[in-house]
Amino acid sequence: MVSTLEKQQRARIFRALSVESRLRIMQLLSRRTLCVGAFSDLLGISAGAVSQHLRVLKDAGLIESERRGFYIHYHVTPGAAGMQRWQSPWALRHCRLLPLQGRNIAAA
Repeated sequence: MVSTLEKQQRARIFRALSVESRLRIMQLLSRRTLCVGAFSDLLGISAGAVSQHLRVLKDAGLIESERRGFYIHYHVTPGAAGMQRWQSPWALRHCRLLPLQGRNIAAA
């Protein structure tokens, strides 16, 4: 039986991943760490919008941040609840189809 706390955590994860921009952020983070400015350039959205999306993903426990000098870099939380499913071949295959402003994610 699933506890109420676990149900709430699952709901937070699904809400966090229900927005295309957040899926695209997770797509980028599955390959490397990035800062807000890099996300903004790659996704074609404002730094403020990126920061709001990152906050939601962080609150859901899907990503973490690390200060490197002046910049804060974000990465996928190791062992995050639900991340085993996120990193499944199905999820990665479908998220690769999301457009990134005509840029190659490997070059990101």
